[in-house]
Amino acid sequence: MVYILHLSDLHFGTLENAEVWANQLASDLGTNNLNIVSLDALIISGDITNKCTSDEYQAAYHFLSKFRKEFPLNDKQIIIVPGNHDVNWDTSQDAYEYIRRDKYTGSKTEEGKPDPNYVIDRDESVLEVLKPAEYKNRFKNFCDFYQRIKPSSEYPLEYGKQYTIDVFPSLKILILGLNSAWQLDHYYKSRASIHMGALSKALAEIRRHQEYTDYLKIAVWHHPLSSPFEDRIKDKGFLEQLATANFRLFLHGHIHKAETDQYRYEFSAEGRKLDRICAGTFGAPTKELVSAFPWQYNLLKFEGDLLTVYTRRREEENGSWKPDYRWGIDAQTAVASYTIPLSPRQPAQLTFETQEETEFGKLQKNCRLVLQAITKGQLVPFLGADLNLCDRPKATKPKDWDLDKIPYPPSNEELAAYLDKECDYCQDLRCPLCDEKQELPQGCPIKDDEITKMSLGHVALYYDLIKGTGGIWEILGKLSQKDYAPNRFYSFFANLPRILQEKGYSTSPFLIVTTNFDRTLEIAFETALQPFDLIYYEPNIGRFLWQKFRKTKGKIEKDKEPITLEKDDKSGLTQHSFYPRILKLYGSINQEDVGISKFVITEDHYIDYLAQSKINELLPTSLFSKLKNSHILFLGYSLAYWNLRVILHRLWSQKPLWQQWAVQAHPGTIEQKLWEQRANSDLIPTSLEKYITELDRQLQELSAKEVYHGF
Repeated sequence: MVYILHLSDLHFGTLENAEVWANQLASDLGTNNLNIVSLDALIISGDITNKCTSDEYQAAYHFLSKFRKEFPLNDKQIIIVPGNHDVNWDTSQDAYEYIRRDKYTGSKTEEGKPDPNYVIDRDESVLEVLKPAEYKNRFKNFCDFYQRIKPSSEYPLEYGKQYTIDVFPSLKILILGLNSAWQLDHYYKSRASIHMGALSKALAEIRRHQEYTDYLKIAVWHHPLSSPFEDRIKDKGFLEQLATANFRLFLHGHIHKAETDQYRYEFSAEGRKLDRICAGTFGAPTKELVSAFPWQYNLLKFEGDLLTVYTRRREEENGSWKPDYRWGIDAQTAVASYTIPLSPRQPAQLTFETQEETEFGKLQKNCRLVLQAITKGQLVPFLGADLNLCDRPKATKPKDWDLDKIPYPPSNEELAAYLDKECDYCQDLRCPLCDEKQELPQGCPIKDDEITKMSLGHVALYYDLIKGTGGIWEILGKLSQKDYAPNRFYSFFANLPRILQEKGYSTSPFLIVTTNFDRTLEIAFETALQPFDLIYYEPNIGRFLWQKFRKTKGKIEKDKEPITLEKDDKSGLTQHSFYPRILKLYGSINQEDVGISKFVITEDHYIDYLAQSKINELLPTSLFSKLKNSHILFLGYSLAYWNLRVILHRLWSQKPLWQQWAVQAHPGTIEQKLWEQRANSDLIPTSLEKYITELDRQLQELSAKEVYHGF
């Protein structure tokens, strides 16, 4: 068990602050259910003081000295980086001198203007030109404080050397500290960035030590990368260098609010990624607190391959620290910690505290988890034909469905029953209670029951053999031309990108997978005026095609001809990831010529499609990676269908690493057992109507994603 304390934005002012804060922190760590006996490291991610004065650093030194009496930490266990409040504005002002504009001979931009890296240009006749040697001294107070805390180390004034590497061999942890405030001063307060020279030297030094190869690598700086304001790191390219150097986490502060998310360099299960851990402000003045966010700090617990980040809050200036319940969709599910699996093969877990749950409570909880996965761009819905049963006005029997008379798309059972009416598949059924040669009469309950158990693939094969090759495709072509009204599920997914965008969440990349033959999902997107990409299997060539649907003259229309997709993604699909994608695994209608449209439906089709080829070899790498590295929500599916089990085995031949949920109101015993056997899978025993009602309610009540300015 390893514990690392993460503090940020301390904003020390007085010795009195130091005395009180040290006592409050030590008391919280030692009691309040944390019961921490010792710490392995302390990370301070900037803004140690308010105005970078010697007196404020003395208060910070007193705080650490007092705190270390109860939680001993040697200088090698303390990591400190500067923030914007660790830049002395008085020193930076004094480092500029006034020079007449016509006498300036220094560096200029390509446009011939004075270089803002060396000049403050706010007067028509006079420039303020910095004196480089004196300008660096704006960090001197921080450097002196750093050396007092870490006597065996020195924090240089040279920007290209402003990095720290602290190594914990027994823990196999390496922590890299960087200065994101190196370009800031009293005038240029928004030039947050990482010095590339310092980063290059640091990474080169790390590479020279082969023993660091399997260390957990953590980077620390002060400023955020995402913010609506200018005081953020705008050039994020350096994250790629950290990712390729196998850094796993980065910590920062500045925004006075605890946050977390993930930067993914590679979108695969084994892909390199960095999780972001942002600490709130430990001691900013009350007037600088972000609305609804009190003082905060983070405690990181490493246990095996799992990191748990505990957030703590203090609401009163002289109050005590307590758990900060803010991780969750709403107040009912909020917890005071979140977890980050550190193994590259394990995605972040979506977990909540458990209580005695009613059936509706389980439904609410699952919808919250699904919605959380949606807002993180980590959910792929799998839509099956039984989803078409949702929102039916009244209960109907499978044999009642008719292609020409019923205004709803069919389920698998209904389509099988319809094909039976066309080819008399059930004509050979015999009553087990009567003479073996006696056919079952119409309306016989045994015959009706048998119809509901028919395999669509088997009936379709019988139809194809009796009616001749191509007959089944003609029926499916007619089915695909029907303009069925979308039910609430289809409308939910069609409107989801717009709603998420309005609430400030990312909508890319958004993928929906379906094995349905009808176009109801596409119609929902067209009705919502939501452009999308349709990717569908074409049995004629044994490849997937990509058809674009774009908004033209106030409606969604097909754009150009479909493109054949290759596994290497050279078709350009990855460059259009901002459009929602519908992946139809069994084929789609060719609206230009229904006669040439083909689908995978009969048992022989499934054998050709699933047994003789591998779906991972047919799909482009980006799509297959998305499927493998997302939570999955199965809607309208039953594991009683063997072809679905084959697809699941093809996609997840090994244990699924991400969570999978299946919504099914009345699963049979076999289906329950099959879902139980699947790792990381949960069966949600509720109706589709109840599920979409709750999921849509939670989406509508989802608060807009909030962003905050740091001080």
